Amino acid sequence: QLSQSKVTTSHLSLITSRLCFDLAGGTVEQLYKTLSKTLFRPGKRTRSGSFVIESYDEPPVIPQLQWDCKSVTQSCQESGHLLLDEFIARTGNDLSWIVMDWQSKIDYMVMSSPPAKVSASWENVYQCLNEVERQLVLVYGDEGERMGHREISSESTRRETTFRTGGGGGGSHSGNGGSRMSHRNESLASYGSNTMNSRFENQQRNLLSNIDKLFSERVEIFVRCQDLHRTGILFGIIKILLKAWAESVRLKTFGRGGFQQVQVDAEFAKVWLWRFATADERLLYSLLEECQQTAYRRCMDPAPLDINMIESIINSKER
Repeated sequence: QLSQSKVTTSHLSLITSRLCFDLAGGTVEQLYKTLSKTLFRPGKRTRSGSFVIESYDEPPVIPQLQWDCKSVTQSCQESGHLLLDEFIARTGNDLSWIVMDWQSKIDYMVMSSPPAKVSASWENVYQCLNEVERQLVLVYGDEGERMGHREISSESTRRETTFRTGGGGGGSHSGNGGSRMSHRNESLASYGSNTMNSRFENQQRNLLSNIDKLFSERVEIFVRCQDLHRTGILFGIIKILLKAWAESVRLKTFGRGGFQQVQVDAEFAKVWLWRFATADERLLYSLLEECQQTAYRRCMDPAPLDINMIESIINSKER
């Protein structure tokens, strides 16, 4: 679990970033308009020197204060981005540490038997992301009815339900409403099919080109978050988490059971963490596929799990 001090500091950065964006979004300008109205009301002086008010309409920011107003607004905007980026990086690194700390305690080389459950670290990560999502909704809202939580949640539930039911026996998913989701599920979970040895050989040959493609598209992990809402912020956290996991897998050597554990964890991440990464599904699947392909290459005796076994492991515990 994340320490209380880390959580408090992280929440402080999140709340302060929203305050800065609110100031930059109109509060600063309104203050300068009020100042202009109070100190520089439009009017004319009489012969006796008294000041006669001609209009009480709210004036714009007077020219003498426009530069100051713009400077303060830009400063608040920049501070908000810095604080939000700090929150994303800190949260992503904390979640990555949960996964890597767990991996450091496991000897994947000696794991020979198939995994019986999802790694405890990913269970913990899922719980932490739910809490982070709750905090983001409180602070930044849920981007309205257009792409609100209800719509995302229903789509996520449809994916999760499709994976649970699995179309009955076997690994085929041939429903009507969930056909697209079924195709997504098979894209990674089909690593356990009977033809996966040849499939992995082909994917192994194409691994370097796939990675080159990722970098050719200039995929940046630590990048300024421009989407100031729940989905954009969560996706920034997910990118850091999955990229750190992919790099940690690259540094390990796996036995058969260790590779199969990576399979199960990756499929768990695809199914249950999808709603935290709706901003870019393609990158989510690419990073998860990279993790599995790397684990396959680093495995001494790879033998992919069957899709039915992966489904039963992931569905063994209700979330």
